[in-house]
Amino acid sequence: MSRAQKSIWITTTMVLVYVISATLSLPFPLVFLFFITCISLLIWMVIQILKDPYTVNKTFDEAFYEDVDLPR
Repeated sequence: MSRAQKSIWITTTMVLVYVISATLSLPFPLVFLFFITCISLLIWMVIQILKDPYTVNKTFDEAFYEDVDLPR
């Protein structure tokens, strides 16, 4: 598992913890701490994804968005 994938899993897990804590009406300082942590993790996750050395062999003209076969 790459560093980018780990950051996605960690951030997603923390967002779920935040949502559950807000739903359970935990004390405000704790929910606010989770919120601030989620924002920090989101920034960290974006940086990890942008720095990931993933490369694509196809060009936009060849593959378009790859969700629909569109004649070019």
